[in-house]
Amino acid sequence: MHPALARIVEKIEAREFRDAGALIEKGLADIPEELLSHRINMAIWLVLAANWPLVSELLIPRSNFFSESGWLESLAQGKPVGRDGSPVPWYTYPAIDFLEPRIAREFRVFEYGSGWSTLWWAERSREVHAVEHDEAWHGMVQARLPRNARVTLARGAEAYVRAIEAPGGEFDVVIVDGEHRNECARAAAARVKPGGAIVFDNSDRVAFSEGIAHLSGSGWLRADFFGLTPCYPYKACTSVFFRDSSWLQCATLPAEQWTSIGPTCAQAMGE
Repeated sequence: MHPALARIVEKIEAREFRDAGALIEKGLADIPEELLSHRINMAIWLVLAANWPLVSELLIPRSNFFSESGWLESLAQGKPVGRDGSPVPWYTYPAIDFLEPRIAREFRVFEYGSGWSTLWWAERSREVHAVEHDEAWHGMVQARLPRNARVTLARGAEAYVRAIEAPGGEFDVVIVDGEHRNECARAAAARVKPGGAIVFDNSDRVAFSEGIAHLSGSGWLRADFFGLTPCYPYKACTSVFFRDSSWLQCATLPAEQWTSIGPTCAQAMGE
């Protein structure tokens, strides 16, 4: 690692983001070829280098979405977390806001792909089953799981896709957010309860169009949630598929919905 980059990383690890920003600007002027190979990290660190405490101070208390949602904390940690470091799914923020008030404690959930979302679902559901293809990641997630969640390691496409059959029964929600998503979408459709839903993350990727088209052409209604995601300054899409229109209803009014990614400006003001 180039010494200049090492100094930047040292500042980031110490959470001295503004000092890191100054070093990035200097480095891009002096040795751009060394730093530009890490351009995404550099861009994220420059976002963190802004004077966010002053921004929040100038705004209405608790109305700074970038801070209250945990987005800034997720940039700093490099993983999807809320403001207090608690896990959130790596979905778009609008999708999280849509899903959270509609989750019932008795839900059975299955995830293709595991991670911080597994922990988030486990806090809100009766049981969560997930499948993971990466052995190291499986071990990391497994060590953090509560008693109502389980992650199975599956090697090979067929074993991965068919992992949804092992727990038995149907699920209230199936999340397609891992490997072999087009095939998993078909398997998910066969295991979701009539009133259940399929959450298909990164649905804006061309590679997943076949799975999206299959569900859309099989009688599933689709709601697309475009927006910012944890960890990155990018716009993405998370789609929610359902057959029962009750997913469009919510027991609480918008003014009453205060989710894990913070309040709205009006809620922060108490309006």
